[in-house]
Amino acid sequence: MRQPSIEVRAGLPSDCAEIAEMVQELARDTTEGVVPRATAEGLAASAFGAGAHISLFVAEDEAGLIGYCLTTPLYSTWRGARGIRVVDLYLRARARRLRLGERLLAAATAAGWREGARFVRLEVERTNVEAERFYRRLGFHLKENEHSYSLDRDPMQVLAGANDGSHATRENSRPRRETYAPIASRRMTRTCSRRRARCSMAAPMRARWARR
Repeated sequence: MRQPSIEVRAGLPSDCAEIAEMVQELARDTTEGVVPRATAEGLAASAFGAGAHISLFVAEDEAGLIGYCLTTPLYSTWRGARGIRVVDLYLRARARRLRLGERLLAAATAAGWREGARFVRLEVERTNVEAERFYRRLGFHLKENEHSYSLDRDPMQVLAGANDGSHATRENSRPRRETYAPIASRRMTRTCSRRRARCSMAAPMRARWARR
């Protein structure tokens, strides 16, 4: 049987609509009732517009995109070095068990290394044992001395007004439900407000994936 031709590459503006679709798929796979706010336009502006602050990498076969990795830059004063945070790593069902997650993570870490990054951070749901095994195999280690905290939209807006002794004016007085998805399929990871284990990998960065 002929092996499918699969390319892993940096994302393009034209990929953003399909990446936005995969973000929705990721949410459906991982958390019931979650509706991510990410849009094709927002992804394109964040990755390719003025002041771009995210990086996109995609896996593509003959039928279209089958996976993506989204990262953001970091800086550590302890290390005195730049780093990257893996926000999403996701593969569609037909692309799993082909080691494409490794290839996507390798592409992301290689790009970060070229730009001066010397460590990688990510979060894993405590119940996602398979993802933990995957990341440990790649050299990530659990940060036993840390907890991950999240400040969501409304309390952030209140805190933002604290410097001048007043509360920030809320854009909408009605309660808002946070609708972001945890990272990448049941196999992968995403930032969310629940308590979770934190992982880190120091330089040199090496990359591979779960669900081979």
